[in-house]
Amino acid sequence: MIYFEDFISMGALEKTLWLERNRPANKSSLSGRKPVYGIGINDALYCVKPRLNGRQVVDPAYETWQGMLERAYSTKLHEKLPTYIGVKVCSEWHSFMSFREWWMVHQVEGWHLDKDIIGNHREYSPEKCIFVPDWINVFTTDHRSARGDWPIGVHFDKG
Repeated sequence: MIYFEDFISMGALEKTLWLERNRPANKSSLSGRKPVYGIGINDALYCVKPRLNGRQVVDPAYETWQGMLERAYSTKLHEKLPTYIGVKVCSEWHSFMSFREWWMVHQVEGWHLDKDIIGNHREYSPEKCIFVPDWINVFTTDHRSARGDWPIGVHFDKG
């Protein structure tokens, strides 16, 4: 038996593989799944958000996939962050397991999925995405309204 604390201490890839081996989905959980943000299909044959010792855990691959879909298709998020309006996810990645296959090869522990570094893309896809450290992801964020005429990565400090 694995405890919540043991699971939390695992790396992302190890967590995903452990869930696949130890938390199979049942007919009820499979039939109750709804499209994620109206477009994503959770086709995993295991539970991606099971409870361990009464506490919910989340498959890191699923968490990344769900966040990507949220940025592309959540109207609620678009109200707060309009820069994501018009962002799409390639049809191949509408399937969680298809995305997970790519994620397992390319993910780097603690890094973030990015579609902008390789080019100014508006679509998440295997050809356009990489994982980057947070400091690079934040450094290249536009923040045009806050930085004014200054280039990306530069700001005016009134102090």
